[in-house]
Amino acid sequence: MEKKRNPNFIYVHSDTLKMELAVSKKSGDVFSADGVKYTTAEVAALASSGAHITLAEHKVKKLFGGEIVSRERPEAEKHETLQTQSELDIF
Repeated sequence: MEKKRNPNFIYVHSDTLKMELAVSKKSGDVFSADGVKYTTAEVAALASSGAHITLAEHKVKKLFGGEIVSRERPEAEKHETLQTQSELDIF
């Protein structure tokens, strides 16, 4: 039996986080299946770094909460050429 889905959300699977994400059609906030909320400002901050969120970063946010305000790209990724991608590709 498939679980009931809220029509006010878009559902996507994150290979990095290995779980489903629900994106609010109204606010753009992202909610992970394990209860972590990413605001649109956090998604924008993560996307502007050009790197994907890591499972370790997600676990830290889950454990401590708080808000992501900026993120430095890991040194190894700074030299890669970036291609245009949607903001949700960070997950």
